[in-house]
Amino acid sequence: MDDQQQNKIYPRIIGNTWEPTDSKKIWLKYIDDWHCNINNTIDRIAFAKTKQLNYIDKEILKALNQLANMHNIVIKPADKNLGPVILTRRQYETMCMEHLSNSNTYEITNNFDPNKCYIDLESILEKHNMRYVQYANNSNKRQKRETQLARSICQLKNSPLLRNAYFYCNPKMHKPGLVKKGRPIVSSINSVTYHTSIYLHNILSPIMKYLNTTVESSQEALQRMQNITLTDNSQILCADVTSLYPSIPIDYGLSAVQKMLELVTQRKLLKINIALTMDLLKWVLTNNYFTFNNISYKQLTGTAMGTPVAPVYANIVLFWIDVKCCENRLPMYMRYLDDIFTIVHDEQHANNAVQTFNNQCQTLKLEGVTTGPSGVFLDIDVSTKDNKLVTKVYQKPINKYLYLKPSTNHARTVIKNFILQEFKRYRLLCSEKYDYNNIACLFIQRLERRKYSTRYLTDEVLPKVPSRSAILEQISLRRQKIDSGKTTPIIIMSQSAKNHLTRNGYSPRREFDLDDRLTNNSEFRAAYPHFDSSGLLIGTTNEKSVNQYIVRAKYPKPGQQAMKYLSEFR
Repeated sequence: MDDQQQNKIYPRIIGNTWEPTDSKKIWLKYIDDWHCNINNTIDRIAFAKTKQLNYIDKEILKALNQLANMHNIVIKPADKNLGPVILTRRQYETMCMEHLSNSNTYEITNNFDPNKCYIDLESILEKHNMRYVQYANNSNKRQKRETQLARSICQLKNSPLLRNAYFYCNPKMHKPGLVKKGRPIVSSINSVTYHTSIYLHNILSPIMKYLNTTVESSQEALQRMQNITLTDNSQILCADVTSLYPSIPIDYGLSAVQKMLELVTQRKLLKINIALTMDLLKWVLTNNYFTFNNISYKQLTGTAMGTPVAPVYANIVLFWIDVKCCENRLPMYMRYLDDIFTIVHDEQHANNAVQTFNNQCQTLKLEGVTTGPSGVFLDIDVSTKDNKLVTKVYQKPINKYLYLKPSTNHARTVIKNFILQEFKRYRLLCSEKYDYNNIACLFIQRLERRKYSTRYLTDEVLPKVPSRSAILEQISLRRQKIDSGKTTPIIIMSQSAKNHLTRNGYSPRREFDLDDRLTNNSEFRAAYPHFDSSGLLIGTTNEKSVNQYIVRAKYPKPGQQAMKYLSEFR
């Protein structure tokens, strides 16, 4: 793993007060100017003039403040984004305790000590020689300091910013029955395991691109459906994994992740410290503490709820089950976390696939299994026609279509863009023009009920909706750009500046030694007259890396000759 990748995986250290001390360096002025421009832009956006609240909005705000101060009620957002819900405190506590009373998954603990957790974490780092690094100071005395990893994941030890994770539920108002159930959620921001979990997420996330059974969005799923050819007996199978996070046994999950890490390192796809990663992952999964009603709980089994590493961890575990299912020679199989979509040859083939999945782990089972000529995956309604897949938009019956009103305080561009993006989503997901026209008409009617002008929608927004082929082409180009590499910070420096940083124990994220033909070019010198003395530039890298930085508005734009050198340099 190179310096660029190594620095990207560490969680950002919050509250960092380090500042450059040598104000005589010319390049510090460029950084200060750049920082000032960013702050001015933020101020201009954040403190832009907004509409004055009308009388009704003021009364609504007043009523909400009164409700918030009533201690005998609880206000929570409904599951599936159905709006706010007001419950009595007793109803809400009963809803939460329905989950927390499960002694197989949670237990009340009175001895939770964050310092003890950090001591265990530091022991893991020392075990793998990752807590301290040796270096020589100016007098050539050997000293040691904490590694960047240790400073990052232990940054909240003895810090006032450290807090307990807390448990809450969002009511499932779309479910039938008078007594509503809740969706359990844990907020773990700035908790003991939070920064270690971020580090593990950054380590494991690159593996996702090698999991060919998973999709990241409905757009990717739609692209996979484009060229699928079916038989007369082909059927669509859709299913969900029952209670995915609590259902993954810790030992089973750790074994699956270790198997994946060994595979990607053996094939030299990634370079990962397997032993360190597995010890840290086990520490996160077995130290998930949270509070509810001032009582501390510990999660005993399953994926650590609320931790950043949970989604990628669950995806890796399920991938090995996906592989077993694909051994049944399925024409198509894809999964988005716990939602599964597959094409089967017939009903017997479907039963075999479901049975294969359920046999892999005692606690991981499928529910809501549907098999037939049509199915629903994410927001796509898929059906078969002439041995091909036909798609259209799927909207749940519980959808209330509570779009922003034109009288909202949002900027006009926000309103216009959300309408335009919704039209584009409909155009993309509907493979038949009839389906698009139908859903577009319904969308216009729903916006009209929210007091939008028909003329505004038909004259200003609809003409800007591109064709479906154009949208698909844009998605394809965007994916190629993502696959070519994300934009990351770099330092462009001369050899003297590089040697100076190295002597002082600093390692840049990524460095470029500029070609002499470029640095000696008159246009480059006009753009950066102080490069010779400072030897340092700050920028970003992608397919236009150095080019984009040189043509910043505050500096003169290089001519064609300098661009020629840049193209050769890249």
